[in-house]
Amino acid sequence: MEKLILDMKRLFILILLLMFSLANAAIIDKERVSIDLKDDGAADFEINIEYPEEVENSDYFIRAQVSNVIVKGGSGRILDCKIEEMDIGTSIICRNIEEKSVTYKFTAYNLIQLGKKMNIFSHQFSITDVKNFLEIMVKIPIGTALVEEERLEFSGLKPFYPENGIEGSDGRRIFIRWLFEKPKLGENINIIIVYEKIVSLDNNIIFYALFIISFATIIAFIFFWRYRNKAKSILPILTESEREVMKIILSSKNVIDQRKIVKETGFSKSKVSRILKNLEERGIIKREKVGRSTKVKFIFGEKKSEEIG
Repeated sequence: MEKLILDMKRLFILILLLMFSLANAAIIDKERVSIDLKDDGAADFEINIEYPEEVENSDYFIRAQVSNVIVKGGSGRILDCKIEEMDIGTSIICRNIEEKSVTYKFTAYNLIQLGKKMNIFSHQFSITDVKNFLEIMVKIPIGTALVEEERLEFSGLKPFYPENGIEGSDGRRIFIRWLFEKPKLGENINIIIVYEKIVSLDNNIIFYALFIISFATIIAFIFFWRYRNKAKSILPILTESEREVMKIILSSKNVIDQRKIVKETGFSKSKVSRILKNLEERGIIKREKVGRSTKVKFIFGEKKSEEIG
């Protein structure tokens, strides 16, 4: 009995809102609603309403509790509007605005049913104003996707409803958009979306991944630092010709063809061969025949038995 009384009370309030809207509201040319669903169950709304001509008053009603309300006119100025909270929702009432378009922004709550595997967004839009065009677009959170219809077969649900919605993506997020031409006054449009997470990284996995990357970076830095210091430590003890050859070897990632050294230094083959022989005898480089060419590698501080890869 109490539930019946509560339902009758809500119906009575809706009828009063409808009558009030008809008496005070102008015809709406275009209304565009954008809803940004959040991981925590909140939803950010942005409603842009365009009128055929300047209006003195503009109202918006939503069947939810809201916060962070900002209302702007088409001129860009922030409008001073009254917010009235009721049992069945919230009314935003703007008076003496003299604007041709109005944008409402706010955060709404308790419109998303968060589950362990699936989340369900549902909201009812009550048509209390005469509208020529209504667009509703809902973006689901990053890292989520619509649940496949086969998995909802026995639930009576669809991935989204009404089914004439258009699914799309902006490259990062999936959205569903509905277009309504001249929706009927007094009609209720029920929007439902069923979605789920597709990317869920455990904090421990992220921590270990960052640790491995950091460790590898440190090791690489130490290796590079030791290699650079080894290379610098031998250059002062070399002759000018030997230093020129060594600079070419060091700039070629340690392994280089002997013919390239001849080409880049401009030295004769015999001179390069003599320099490399001296460097090899001092344990600074190693030469190895690979087919018809001779490969030269910097090995100072390494075991002489290491093969050239």
